[in-house]
Amino acid sequence: MRFLHLDLMAYGAFADRRLTFRQDAGLHVVYGPNEAGKSTMLQAIGDLLFGFPARKQMDFRHDAASLRVGASIRAADGREFAFTRRRGNKATLRDPGSDDVLPDESLAAFLGGMDRQRFEREFGLTAEALRQGGETLAGLSGDLGASLLAASSGLGGLRKLREAIEAEADSIFSKRKSKDRIFWIASEERDEARAEERDVEIALSAQEWRDTEKAIQETAGLQEEANAELAAAEIALASAERRLALRPALRHLDQARERLSQFASLETFTDDLPERLESTLAERESAEEVLRDLSERHRVAEARREGLEARPDLAEAADAVRLVAEDLGRYRKDVADVPKVQAQLRERREAIGRQLSEMGIAADKATVTRITVAQRADLRQEALHLQDAERERGRLEKEAEALQRRLDSETSSDEITALPETRQLERAVAALRPVFDDAVAAEQESRRAQDDLEASRQAALALDPSVADLDRCVDRPVPLQREWSVLLNEWRGHHQERENRGNRLAETRKRIAAIKQRIGEAERTEALVDPLLLSQSRQSRDRKLGDLREGTSSDWDGLHTAIVETDRIADRLLAEAESGAGLRRDRAEQAREEKALEDDESAIEELDRQLANWQARWQALFASITEKPPLPERTESWMARFVDLRDDASDARRRLKAATRALATAQDQVPALRELAGVLGLGQLGGLGVLHLWAAILERLAEVAAERQSRAATDALRHEHERMLRDHRQQIEQFDATIALSRARLDQDLGDLGLPTGHGADAVLTLLESLASMSSMQEEAARLQTRVEGLEADVERYRSRVMDLLSRLAPDLCEEAPDAAVTILWQRCQKAVTTAERLSEAEEELTTVEDELAFARGRTEETRQNADLILSTLPETLDATTFIERLRERRAARRSCQDQERQFTEIAQDLTESEVREAVQSEGEEAAHRAILELRDAKDAAQDKKQRLAQELGRLGQQLEGLRRRKGSELAAFRRQGAEERMEIAAHEWGRLKAASILLDAAMDRYAKSVPNTTLDGAANLFELLTDGAFSGLAEDLDAEGRPILLVTRNDGTRLPVNGTLSEGTRDQLYLALRLGWLKERAAQADLPPFVGDDLFASFDDQRTEAGLKALSSVSPSLQPILFTHHRAVVETARKALGDRLDLIEL
Repeated sequence: MRFLHLDLMAYGAFADRRLTFRQDAGLHVVYGPNEAGKSTMLQAIGDLLFGFPARKQMDFRHDAASLRVGASIRAADGREFAFTRRRGNKATLRDPGSDDVLPDESLAAFLGGMDRQRFEREFGLTAEALRQGGETLAGLSGDLGASLLAASSGLGGLRKLREAIEAEADSIFSKRKSKDRIFWIASEERDEARAEERDVEIALSAQEWRDTEKAIQETAGLQEEANAELAAAEIALASAERRLALRPALRHLDQARERLSQFASLETFTDDLPERLESTLAERESAEEVLRDLSERHRVAEARREGLEARPDLAEAADAVRLVAEDLGRYRKDVADVPKVQAQLRERREAIGRQLSEMGIAADKATVTRITVAQRADLRQEALHLQDAERERGRLEKEAEALQRRLDSETSSDEITALPETRQLERAVAALRPVFDDAVAAEQESRRAQDDLEASRQAALALDPSVADLDRCVDRPVPLQREWSVLLNEWRGHHQERENRGNRLAETRKRIAAIKQRIGEAERTEALVDPLLLSQSRQSRDRKLGDLREGTSSDWDGLHTAIVETDRIADRLLAEAESGAGLRRDRAEQAREEKALEDDESAIEELDRQLANWQARWQALFASITEKPPLPERTESWMARFVDLRDDASDARRRLKAATRALATAQDQVPALRELAGVLGLGQLGGLGVLHLWAAILERLAEVAAERQSRAATDALRHEHERMLRDHRQQIEQFDATIALSRARLDQDLGDLGLPTGHGADAVLTLLESLASMSSMQEEAARLQTRVEGLEADVERYRSRVMDLLSRLAPDLCEEAPDAAVTILWQRCQKAVTTAERLSEAEEELTTVEDELAFARGRTEETRQNADLILSTLPETLDATTFIERLRERRAARRSCQDQERQFTEIAQDLTESEVREAVQSEGEEAAHRAILELRDAKDAAQDKKQRLAQELGRLGQQLEGLRRRKGSELAAFRRQGAEERMEIAAHEWGRLKAASILLDAAMDRYAKSVPNTTLDGAANLFELLTDGAFSGLAEDLDAEGRPILLVTRNDGTRLPVNGTLSEGTRDQLYLALRLGWLKERAAQADLPPFVGDDLFASFDDQRTEAGLKALSSVSPSLQPILFTHHRAVVETARKALGDRLDLIEL
């Protein structure tokens, strides 16, 4: 869809303003300074296409009710639509001419179901949205689906949204049990409540309360000490690891400095000296080369000047000679024309004499040819009148002869054989017509019925199973639907039961095999644990715990080990008990499954016997129709088709019998038909069939009627011809009298003028034409005489001009013919002029070369002095090339040293180089590794101690909390119910969030896969254009998780990810390329609205702005690009870049 023009009739500050969009333009740029109405126009486009918003806007000049905008648009298929839009709730779309209400569907057909929000998001782009789009691409880590979705639809941040949803879902639930997940917190509360419900009463003594509080305080103190130990261990470990990492950095730094020290002798020379030296030497060599070239040019110019010889007299007379040479062709023509014209004059005079002789006029009586024009006209009129009368009489004579011949050839109807009377015959035929019309229709119906019957038979044979004798089935009863339906339902029940039993039998066998496998694995387990070990382990744990309480021991690690070992043995015994119970359950289940297997096998055998019996009854039911019964699953369709075919056959046979009866009735009328045939002269056809005889009678009767009509018309025509013959003979007699009178008057007029008489009209006309041509011939002879005299005078004047020039410039040519002499003289003048021009050019070239040669000598001397000055500062032991290479090696060594120092500083952080060196020298590398291992062990021990104390503190806290509870389980039950409700809510919310994340991720992946390669190809071309060739395109790759990602390709073939490597401006260009490429691809499939950009290039420099304008113009064949701007520089750049393809609209 494209705008042809936009009308701001009453909108904002505009009134009756029309903006016309040139259709052959590549880009429409709407320019206006601030406050000129650009924003108003952007708002007007949206209000025009989608209606005015409910909130009043743009009514600061016109009242809201009178707001009007309009446009004329054109679809891709050429359809045009002109309309206006007023503000209102309904009937806002109007015809611009009649103001009639237009249906909203008429505009919706051009918009393709698009709403305002989607239009502004996908087809509108501002500088701020462009910058945000570039930032969005950087934050998507190159994700292809998210990048294309963000650029094409304008929806950014979808990948971040999915990550936020995942994080929120992870905070609710994770597969591994965690204390900071909402679900698992509620789960722990539920388990605690269940435990409390099992505890009916809890008793607590004061001593236990005090002991618990004291233990909590002591454990908390120990935990603070453990935290301090852990922090000190982490600091010491980080410091040791940093010192170890600084060792290779320090070695690399020393190596770089040592490399740099090798160039100490070159310290006085700057780093830019190699380039300056190379530039100076190149300038010297270039200046010397230019000097040599100019010297050679000077020598050639001097030689060229010396080789030229001038003739100034010929050069000055060149114009006069040129004029004579230009007239040479006319002179030659005049010389050739003189004898030709003289010959024509002689021929004309001889022709005049011959014509007088042919006219019978003597040459001495030539004065007769001076008859006036009026006299010739009168004679011509009389001769023409006579000629017309003679021609008309001749025509009438010919027509009369033709009429006489036609009358002689025509025969009167009285002489023709009489025809039979048809009225009585027609009444007899009318009486028989109903019978024979029915017979004809019956014969056609009989053929159709036979064809239908045969088609039904063939279709019955094509059934599977086939019906060999369909006619027999018509006369015999067939199985009723209730009969075969009962059997079919019985088969379905047996078949379904058989299938279910078979499936259940297979599943039972699988379960038995799995049970046997579990039993075998359980029987192969290791020996049982002795319960006595659990008792001994518990006694050891209790002793250690008692020692700690009494203060006789501080072996917390030993207590922890004893508790772990006791729990391990208890878990083993519990697992073995559960395994034994499971083994007993498996064996019982095996027995039940084997019993069920036997029952199913017996049931299947019984079902097979029932199906065999059913098959026999099924075949007997269809024995009267077909040898082989239809398959049960296809019985309904087969029977429906068979019944249709049987009904079709029955109907065909009925129609065939009715047709036979009608034909028999017609056969009874054969005697009457033969009598009619005898009357009509068709007695010889009496042996034909009844229908053929009837057709012959109808045809003969029609022929007799037609013959009667033909004879009547012939008689009327003969009478008309006789009348016309009488009229023609009367007219011939009248013309004979008129011709005699005209001929006598013409002879008298000819005799009065002295011309021959007694000739016909044609001869008189010929005589008059000869007299008219005689005058023109005499005038032509006089004209030829005048021309001969003029040609001879021109030839003589030209010869005089030639001789004058030859006597002054070339006396040696005076004896030559004038035309040859002029040719040679003109060639000499041309050569003289050319020689003079070449001599002038040679002088100018020589002067120019001398000036350039003087400048080149000075420039060469200057470059030699500069080169000598720089070369004088170089070491005498090195040539210039080696010196340049050494300086560049020194510069590379210095940069390497600076890089190593920067890396060392980044690793050392707040440590100085001297401190690091002192630390490295005081401690060997192997000792440093051992120290790090010891510090890591110390850190792990501190973490283990902290974790144990945290667990102990938690246990003591739970113990103290339990001491606060009293008798009763109602509160615990309420807590359990609340925890279960929170678990249910958390599970529901987690499922909703996970589903949203999965759907969003699938949508982005599906979108990436749905985008054709042509979209990326188009975006790649636009990206190359936008970056002015710095990047050659886009590429697709897979990340570590196998997801497609977007890469950019530099002009050297290097591929880079989107995030972290592209500048802000390049990201903006990539976003614009993706957006335009997507729109261009969509435009090939659907008609799209215009793309509207608002000051897109506000932050672009001139080069990027020019590239952006060209990119927008490149999509104009697919969709209409419109750019709004208030920057005059953008307009000037557009004029320079687009030329005639720019459509500038100024507000």
